[in-house]
Amino acid sequence: MNQHTALAQKTIAISRADYEALTTKIEDLEDRLALARSGKEESFPSEVLDRLLDGENPVRVFRTYRKIKQNALAATCGISKGYLSQIESGAKEGSLSVYRKLADVLDLDIDDLI
Repeated sequence: MNQHTALAQKTIAISRADYEALTTKIEDLEDRLALARSGKEESFPSEVLDRLLDGENPVRVFRTYRKIKQNALAATCGISKGYLSQIESGAKEGSLSVYRKLADVLDLDIDDLI
């Protein structure tokens, strides 16, 4: 067996773009692992995730998970119960400022609701 064949059997060649993509993914996974170990990120039960994956409105999912009544959330956010109901049913989208208030009261990142 020549030296070239032995080297080829022990190495893998990938493009620089693929290598950089892999290292980026590794760094992202390391960051996520560090965050998970820090206990700073909240986790949710599978029932919450199942409801979200089934397409249920995130505002409704997290409101009920937090055991907050619709009228209480609406009042705290300074909107009507009807408007909140329309957001939860998908009849209205809701403004960015309303979503910021909802996220704050529900103790979430706005990205969790949009």
